[in-house]
Amino acid sequence: MFDIVYVSYNSSKWIDKCFGSLLNLDYDLKKLNIYVVDNASTDNTVDLLNAFAEKHGNAFGTFEVIGEKSNWGFGKANNIGFSKGESDFVCFLNIDTEVFA
Repeated sequence: MFDIVYVSYNSSKWIDKCFGSLLNLDYDLKKLNIYVVDNASTDNTVDLLNAFAEKHGNAFGTFEVIGEKSNWGFGKANNIGFSKGESDFVCFLNIDTEVFA
């Protein structure tokens, strides 16, 4: 198992490609714990993340959207996501990352 932490802020344009790419991995998605920390987006990022989690979240070990009421910045938001996980390995990926494997 391993955790992947993402930080989002007004990131709606990247949600579909970022998380859609994970669904196409040739890997047991139940071994992935996804934590997305949203830094108080003012667009529909959180709505899109929650819709993705509702539709596809069961494919993963965990898919958690952490909606913050303040923009804590990239570093602190990563630490918030990191604190949610329990895996021995953690990846910090940017929200515009598409994973291919």
